[in-house]
Formats: sequence, C-alpha cells, structure tokens
Amino acid sequence: MGEDPESQNGSNAQGKGYNVKSVALVPAGSVSAGTPAQNQYEFVVTKTVGGMEVSQPDIIWKAGAAGLVEEIVVKVNGTDTRIAKTVTTISGLVTAAKVTEAGKYVYAKLGTADADYIATSDTSKTIAKGDSFEFGFYKVTSDVRALTNSGSFGGASKVISPVSTNGANVKFVKAEEQTFDFVLELTAKTTGIVEVNVGTVGTVTAGNTMASGMKEKDKHNVTVTLTASDIKGAAGDIVLTLALADRTDKTIEINGVKKTFAEDATWADVYAEYGIAHGTEGTWAKQTVGATESWADLSDDDSIVDGASYELGYYQLKVTTDFVATNMAQTSAKWTLDGVAVATPTTAFYAKEGQKLVCTVTTNATGFTAAAGQKLTGSTGAVAAIEKAYASGTAPTGEGTVELTYTASDEYKDGVVSFTWTTGKADNAAITIVPAKS
Repeated sequence: MGEDPESQNGSNAQGKGYNVKSVALVPAGSVSAGTPAQNQYEFVVTKTVGGMEVSQPDIIWKAGAAGLVEEIVVKVNGTDTRIAKTVTTISGLVTAAKVTEAGKYVYAKLGTADADYIATSDTSKTIAKGDSFEFGFYKVTSDVRALTNSGSFGGASKVISPVSTNGANVKFVKAEEQTFDFVLELTAKTTGIVEVNVGTVGTVTAGNTMASGMKEKDKHNVTVTLTASDIKGAAGDIVLTLALADRTDKTIEINGVKKTFAEDATWADVYAEYGIAHGTEGTWAKQTVGATESWADLSDDDSIVDGASYELGYYQLKVTTDFVATNMAQTSAKWTLDGVAVATPTTAFYAKEGQKLVCTVTTNATGFTAAAGQKLTGSTGAVAAIEKAYASGTAPTGEGTVELTYTASDEYKDGVVSFTWTTGKADNAAITIVPAKS
C-alpha cells in the first residue's frame, strides 16, 4: 500500500533536511471562504545545523494535492500573512495575500532597506520573510510651475505647495477625500476677475477666483479637493496642474441666492432664472460689490456685474425746488423719504413702490406777502397739507390736492405746509414744487 499524504509529505520534508515536529490537518475553507481551497497538512519543522536541532519558526511547509510548498510569513496591512516562498513580486503578493484594495502603490519595508512606496505593478523587488506591506496608496504630484494669464493678469504667479515628499511635491494618499492647498504669489496686479482652475482630475473648492485689483506680491490661497472616486478612477498617477483664465461667466446674488449666468446674459435671463414676475422688478436695483454700493439701471444689460449682489424693486426720483428768486424767498424746503432725510434731492435718488416722499415747506418769521393769484403747486401726484398754521394771513385753500392757494396781499409768517408723493411703478425725475402767481 502507498503512503498517506501526511506520511508522504512528511518524508519529503525530511528529505529536504528538516525534522518534522508536528502535523495538522487544515480542512478546505476552514481559514476563510475558499481558503484553503482544499484539505491540506501543515508541518512545524526544525533543522539540524552543525549537529544541533534549530527551530524554524518562520518556515511552514504546506502539503496538499499540489505537493509540498514552503511558506513564509510577511505582514500585509498590519496582519501576519502566509504566502508561498516562491512569490517574489509585488503583483504576485497582491494575488497571494488576497489584497482587495491594492491601490497603485504599496508602502513596503523590505529587509534592512528604508521603507518606501513601490508600484503594485513592480516585478523587480524580492520578497522575504519578515517584510511588511501597506497597500492602497495612490500618487499625487502638485505641479508648481509658474502660472500666467494673458488677459486680466499679465504677470506670472509663483505657485507654492506645502505638499512635499522628499522635496518633490509628491504625496501618497489613500482613496478617500483629500485636500491640497496651494498659495499663489502674484508678480503683477489683476485688472479683472481671474478664474483658477485645475486639470482633468480634482475640483477647486476654495479660491477659485482672484479678485480684480490684487497687487504685486499679494498671495491667493487655493484648495483643490480630490474625491475617493477621483483618486481610484484616475488612469495613472495624478498630477494637479492649476491654470488661470479671465472670468467669463457672471455669478450674482439676489435675495441671498447666488446663480451663475453666461457673459452675455440679459436682465430678462436673470428674471426668468430667479422666477421674478415682470412688473415687480422695478427700474433700478441697489448693486453691492464688496463694501461698495451703487445703482444698476435695469434697462441696461451691461449693468449685470460679476460678483455683485442686487436688491431689485427701486425707481429713480429727482426733485426741483427753488424759492430764492421768488417772493417766497423766506421759505425753505426739506425732503424726506419715509421719514429719512434726502441729502441731495436735486440729484437722483431711489425709492420702492409705496414709499412716501415728503417735502416740508417752512416759512420763517419774516414771511412773505402773497401776490394776486399766489399759489404753491406740487407736480403730478402730490397731496398738499397744512402742518402748522401760519401765524398770520388767511389759511391757504386746497389741502388734499396738488395745489395750495394763498390770499392776495395777506402776510404769511411762521407756518409749515407739506406735499407728499407716493412712489409708484415708474421713475419720476420731475418732482417739483412751484411757487407761482396765476
């Protein structure tokens, strides 16, 4: 009768100069699903060296249908792992150790050499017992060549990257979200908004625009983010290359919501995108860029400015009053909008529908003598009122209309009247109070 596998392979081990100390049966699938693939025997052996029996703790003989296989123990991702001694390449180790997330690089400590990153496709390295391997890395290089832009930024931007491995601006990362910070140091000013982009892999998640008006030696921080899928999906090693270009799109904000439009967008495009009903937008908008406020004419599509926020619904107002060259020279006018003084009413100012513009007309103690047919007339929409009765003279008539009429030859002193306009849905640059004789 022939020898059983255990006896036969034990004899083979002895034939190779080893002393078999113990044998254990490892049933198929008992280590993990599919491992081992079949029933096998594992031998603990010693070796006689110079007449002495020496323990061989790192050498395991595995016997199965394929015959006797010598195994060694290496550390893979922190776990002691047995592989056939015949596995000599990194790619072979991936298969033998059943590594599921190999990545493109492994951090390996081979023998007495310093640990280093090795491509998982490498076939030149020799693997020995006691070596350690951490898989799952990918290589990312930060391109630090100077950036130029021929439009709004005519200089060159020095690129500073804090990412560094051996001074090569290289970082080995796992397939999970990663951020890379750059600093751009300008060698010239910017005369317009400049976009900062990155190549085919990654997204600029902070600092994607350089503002107009930046100066030479100013610094601009940029953050590029790689997602896990960016890293795993890259065809080869990743190189992060920044690029500058003049801003063409326009991002604006209305009611706290930001939206981006094409360079040639019209206000009609803006209303449609924001769902603003026609007739409610007003004719002017308060425009804020940074800390600067100005007024945007909604009939001019060029007033859509990148980076601006807008408050719609305003109308332009302008007034004219002059009592100096009249017999009412002792009368002064002050203008308020919803109770707030209008500092320069003779230049354009802005109000929303329903806001009330009031002109308060005060006659001092010197007063004036009314001429025949003396009137004080407000422009269309005005509503006159007597706020303080005159100390002398017959009370004017016409309260609640656009016009007050005074009694001829009466002296009017120390009195106050007012005219009120309610802002409608139209500009009004011809608001007046006219002192006139009929």
